Amino acid sequence: MAVSPPPPPGSSGGSNTVKNIIIGVITTVLASSIVYFLGFQGNHAEKEQVKIRKEATMEAWKSLMFYTKQFADAGARMVCLGDTAEMTNSLINEYDKIIKNISNIEKMDHVDNRLMSLVDRRISTLTDKRKATLNFYDELDALRNVPEDDPAVTGLYQNFLSQISSLEAQDTAFIRGVKEELNKKYEMELEIPGPFIIEPNVLYGDWTVDKVKFLNLKKDGTFSFEIESVNYPGKWSLDNLTIHMNFDDGSNIDFTIKNGSQDLLMAFDNNGNPHFFCR
Repeated sequence: MAVSPPPPPGSSGGSNTVKNIIIGVITTVLASSIVYFLGFQGNHAEKEQVKIRKEATMEAWKSLMFYTKQFADAGARMVCLGDTAEMTNSLINEYDKIIKNISNIEKMDHVDNRLMSLVDRRISTLTDKRKATLNFYDELDALRNVPEDDPAVTGLYQNFLSQISSLEAQDTAFIRGVKEELNKKYEMELEIPGPFIIEPNVLYGDWTVDKVKFLNLKKDGTFSFEIESVNYPGKWSLDNLTIHMNFDDGSNIDFTIKNGSQDLLMAFDNNGNPHFFCR
């Protein structure tokens, strides 16, 4: 009796039809399950990655803000407590510290690229400010025998302030933009240190201003301001962060506080010149 040859692959004959259908069904079910599983896992994994990036980005942001505040606080302490002759080296050392500290943020994993771009930019700006500071001290040293009120000295100082302000201002909009984008992307609220809050009672008492002037702010709203052993009395008031000083001779000056504590204050006068108040 002749034996029929097996049907060719893919034929529709015999029981293979059922077998192929069953295999097809199983394949389809498995394939759809795998696609669903991978899709679900992909979404879950993506959420986990977003969470990791969010946490890493927040930590990097906090580090950036912390190092920036450290730099400002060190500068205030330097003026109040340091030796004038050593301030140049001390300031450059603080620049080196903050640049190194912020550079360490670049080693952190999972930080959002936008924040990394901000870190790169801050390092570049601080490096430029360090260079500008060194150049200023070199040029000032060349004028060491010229009186402080000489136009050459005051002009050099004003140019330096303008250069530093320009370098800092170029990052302001970028920082704000990065902050807004990250807050929106990760549904969070990155915080920039708020304005320094101060009450009148913090100001009462004696201060040295720029290490050579002596100021006493009294509770009754009067003050005495001693410059080169000459006393200039008047009345003072505090408006938010601005100390208004009205001298008895009719002149006046405002000091707007930017940073500090109960013992150290950094403020700017009407002309934008910085001053340091120390206990």
